[in-house]
Amino acid sequence: MRLLNTIGVDVVRILTGAHHAGVGVDQAVAAVTAAAAGTPAPTPAGTRGRVKGTSAPA
Repeated sequence: MRLLNTIGVDVVRILTGAHHAGVGVDQAVAAVTAAAAGTPAPTPAGTRGRVKGTSAPA
């Protein structure tokens, strides 16, 4: 999380969005980093839509 914060990622927004969406932090971080890299995020079974509070897919 410190590295993400250092490079300008809004970590608080990611954590808050993950909490509100009921997804794991690992899923939320994967979605945001995949979106930044322009690649699709891995989607675990049973998750759909977007992580609340982010523009990244869940």
